[in-house]
Amino acid sequence: MNSSTLFSSLIVALFLGVFQIQAGADDKKIRVHALSEWKFGRTLFGEKVRPEELQGRVVVLAYWGAKCSACREGLADLAALDGQYREEGLRVIGAESYRSGRREIAAVVDAQKVAFSIIDGVKGPISLMGLPQVVVFGADGALLFSGHPKEKKFQKVVQRAMAQVNDGPETVLGGEVPLNGESEGFRTWRNHEGKLLVAAFKKIQGEKVMFILKDGSEVFYEIEKLSKEDQEWLRDKSARSSIN
Repeated sequence: MNSSTLFSSLIVALFLGVFQIQAGADDKKIRVHALSEWKFGRTLFGEKVRPEELQGRVVVLAYWGAKCSACREGLADLAALDGQYREEGLRVIGAESYRSGRREIAAVVDAQKVAFSIIDGVKGPISLMGLPQVVVFGADGALLFSGHPKEKKFQKVVQRAMAQVNDGPETVLGGEVPLNGESEGFRTWRNHEGKLLVAAFKKIQGEKVMFILKDGSEVFYEIEKLSKEDQEWLRDKSARSSIN
């Protein structure tokens, strides 16, 4: 091997090495961030965003602006994604990042038939690459994706995260729960060990809660074994029911 060939080979190897290190660094940056690092603005439309109720859910956070034409068009796709996976535990949140007026935002929301939550901005640890931009968090709160909503990888990441929620983790009951069928009122529950269960709340009986599974069966579970957030949700639900 002559000196010029050797030199060229060294340059290529050095370039590939730097590229691999940089790629690894970028992947690491994505892995170390979590949903808990984001601070949500005021909810303008849709279901109020409460961070404690996002735990155990796959979350898609979309940065957009009412004056951005690409953002407005993208909202329709996000609305379709929301409709497809909402009952399975997905939560889509649109963070309007232009500080537009409420009327202007409302006009876009109505035109694109958006039913998911719209908030007045959000603060997080990553830099925006431009609008629109979406970030995806898994049910464990880990950041899985950050990029443009038109990227093919975005849809694949959401699908994979939802599949893991429905089929992958053990449930709070310690066994495998059939998740076939569709029904209203289902949400993702988490126990104190972080294990997940997709079920609908039916009632509280003593120190236990009755869940309805997606196969229609009913099971009891000890309330104290649920996460603190889910226990608080149940207490609030029980208190409201007793008032009514």
